[in-house]
Amino acid sequence: MLNVIFILVISLLFRKELIHQFKKITFFSAAGYAASTAVFIFISVLLMPSQRFTNYPISFFFILTAFFIAPIHEELSFRFLFIDPKWVLGGKIFVCCISSLLFSYSHIQGVQGSIFALAQLFLLGIYLAAIYIKSENIFYCIFTHTTYNLLVYLLGVIF
Repeated sequence: MLNVIFILVISLLFRKELIHQFKKITFFSAAGYAASTAVFIFISVLLMPSQRFTNYPISFFFILTAFFIAPIHEELSFRFLFIDPKWVLGGKIFVCCISSLLFSYSHIQGVQGSIFALAQLFLLGIYLAAIYIKSENIFYCIFTHTTYNLLVYLLGVIF
């Protein structure tokens, strides 16, 4: 419930900026980021073969949280509020690393402290930060994060 309140508050406070970014979304860019997410997961699994996908329960609450609320909340928290794409390169790199550390740390309980899973989440955080800096659009990060969660979920169901 607090995640939803956070999303609503940030949406109201940054309404103009978010509307401006939403209007700049293109289908081809979103599709490109989604495809690159699949490549990211494939490479991650190759580099960390001990990382196993677990089966997650199928419920309306899980789907709502994993594919909508969590990606929006996390991208607003760890990218939109934390990173300014207009900063100089050194500042961007430092903040991307801090943001990614916090992002991976926020998942420590969900991955039972697995160092491989945390490393994968850290790299995902760097990847999402790079998307935000390149595109200057948080919605591409949200879409990419949602795609990542969906693909990881489907791999857990299949394998």
